[in-house]
Amino acid sequence: MGGSSTVSILAVVPTAGARSATLQQTLRSIRDQGMADLDILIVTPVSGEELVAPLADRYGAALASDPGSGLTAALSEGLRRASGYDAYLWINDDDELTEGSLAATWGALSSREDRVLVYGNVEYVDTTGRHIATSKLGRFAKHLMAYGPNLLPQPGSLARTDAIVAAGGFDDTLRYAPDLDLFLRLRAFGELAHIDRVVARYTWHPDALTVQYRRTSLREAEEVRRRYRGPIGRILGYPADLATRLFVSQASRRLTARARSGSQQAPA
Repeated sequence: MGGSSTVSILAVVPTAGARSATLQQTLRSIRDQGMADLDILIVTPVSGEELVAPLADRYGAALASDPGSGLTAALSEGLRRASGYDAYLWINDDDELTEGSLAATWGALSSREDRVLVYGNVEYVDTTGRHIATSKLGRFAKHLMAYGPNLLPQPGSLARTDAIVAAGGFDDTLRYAPDLDLFLRLRAFGELAHIDRVVARYTWHPDALTVQYRRTSLREAEEVRRRYRGPIGRILGYPADLATRLFVSQASRRLTARARSGSQQAPA
């Protein structure tokens, strides 16, 4: 693997190998981008390689062994193999890129040298693929994430590989907020630019979002934001964190209610 032309992109797909049906949709959405110098790397535990290998062959993807210490370590393994690529993206094994997504994000990223990451809007769907919401906060998202909820969509975002490396890569100690941490660090290296189009579909799993999960992920996100606040920002950030907890809790409940109502209405 390795990009040799002027445009080379590595798409990293971390997976445990247990969702072969959705993984196939994810891989198809990447390959259907139709870009010549686009490589796919599936990072999976050894236990999942037997299930994943046929799909890797079908979609021309390479396999890498998951270090086994969480999502962020898998992303770091992907980044380790991204040397020589112009751009890096990662997408979960149950999410999808939309048609023309990479052409749009790469076009915006390459149009200005000071841009280090491009993101777009994301459609939230339930496990049947039914639309439940669209995240489209736009340019304001990159400013809000330092003090409020991280509404800068990671699915479909595309970053310069050298900028990720210069920013220090992924923090493997983080379990829930590696994207927020990376986005906040990337600000020091250039512009985080928004394009006004849906670039990915994100699958909302209502049964996975327990109260304990929300509390743990919110705490980690708060700790990440505090890393990049100055003394005054830390003081002002406390009420912002409280407001963020309320917002995320309410938004999660609304999305979960919509997802569950759709599953209840779906035919057996």
